[in-house]
Formats: sequence, structure tokens, C-alpha cells
Amino acid sequence: MFEFAKSALAHLGIDVRRVSSATRFAKRLNLVLEHIGSDCVLDVGANRGQFALDLRRNGFEGKIISFEPLTDAHQMLEKAAKSDPDWIVHPRAVVGEDCGETMINISENSVSSSVMGMTKAHTGAHAASQYIGSECVEKTTIDSVVDVYKIDATSTFIKVDTQGYEWQVLDGASEFLQQCPGLLLESSLIELYEGQRLWLEIVGRMKSLGFQVWSVDRGFFDPRNGRTLQCDLVFVRE
Repeated sequence: MFEFAKSALAHLGIDVRRVSSATRFAKRLNLVLEHIGSDCVLDVGANRGQFALDLRRNGFEGKIISFEPLTDAHQMLEKAAKSDPDWIVHPRAVVGEDCGETMINISENSVSSSVMGMTKAHTGAHAASQYIGSECVEKTTIDSVVDVYKIDATSTFIKVDTQGYEWQVLDGASEFLQQCPGLLLESSLIELYEGQRLWLEIVGRMKSLGFQVWSVDRGFFDPRNGRTLQCDLVFVRE
């Protein structure tokens, strides 16, 4: 039906395109960034730069600082950001609760890679998420890079997509969280990574820090039964 309508309207000189869920999400998130007055985004768990590119395509013109631990993904991230002077790529690193070194597990699909072990609930829902290797990487914290990049926390939004390691990222951002106006946290409804904190705990922690849930979006679901496994929670300071 969509293709028929597209073809018919093309004869009238009207170009119709599907709007992806990622694009719709980025458009709404840009409204949030405008609402809270954010001119800087910390993109933690950037992978190849998909999130930052969506922000740019939908109008965000502020500074973006991306963090990615995987060697291959980091190389592609640097290429994506190369022509954008306001998009900074931090040296390859895991963002967590302290500074040092750690091992990260590499998933077949790259985006499911994590410092944490993976559960059967995850691999059962998506076989390509299985681990196929690991590599050693430096570890840093949000609080330790604030001065490096001269970040004004009062106007900086942070996106955290670290596959079960979100709680540790928050642990390493205690000073930053006292001032930042908003966050996006990927949150799991069931344990997809061994020992991870689930969405209710994350909501409770953010509420104790003065944040309210602003939106819920983009679920990862089990195609075998339709159960939602992960979602993105956007928090804005009350």
C-alpha cells in the first residue's frame, strides 16, 4: 500500500519517504534539548555515530562529544565525525565508575557489546548479539573529562547506551549529575546482562537526584513473543 501511494504521488511531483522510528525519536529529542537549553551532548556508547548523526540530521547544532570503546566502531566513528568541527571523538575508552583498564566483550552485531556478561534472555531474543571476542580498553569517567573538554554541566545533556553498564556510568558522574539538565538512559526491563540494574532501580535513582521521566521510547523486543526487553528513558530535571 505504501509503495502504491508513493508511486501515485510521484506522478504529481510529490516525494514520499518513510520516517524511521530513529528519525522520529531524534526529532522529539531535539525538542527536549531545546526545552532544557542544552548546547552540548555527551554521547556515551556512540558505536559508529548513529545517534549523533540522527541529532545532526534533525537540527541539533551544538557540541557533541562521543565515547566508544570498540576498536572497529571507534574507527568508523572518527570517520563519521571528521568533517564536523563541533563533533569531538574521545580516544577509545569505556565510560564507567572509575579510571583504569577493563575488558569489553565484543558482540557479533557490535551494538550489543558490553563490559558485562550476557544472559540467555538476550541471545535467545537476538542470536547475533552473542559474544565473539573481547579486547582490553582504557576506562574513564564523566567527572574526569569535564575539565578536559571544558564542559558546562548546566547546559549539557548526556546519552548513555552502554548495554547494562549504565549504573556504573552514573557512579562515575556524581558531580556532573548535580548540575546537568537531562539524560537519556537505555534501560532493561529484564536482566539482559549479568548483574545489571533494571529500569525501576534506574528510575528510582534518577528521581532521588531530582529528575522526572520525560519520555519513554525505542524498545528492543523479543520477536518470539513481543515482550519489550529494553527501552530508552529520557529524564529531565524537575
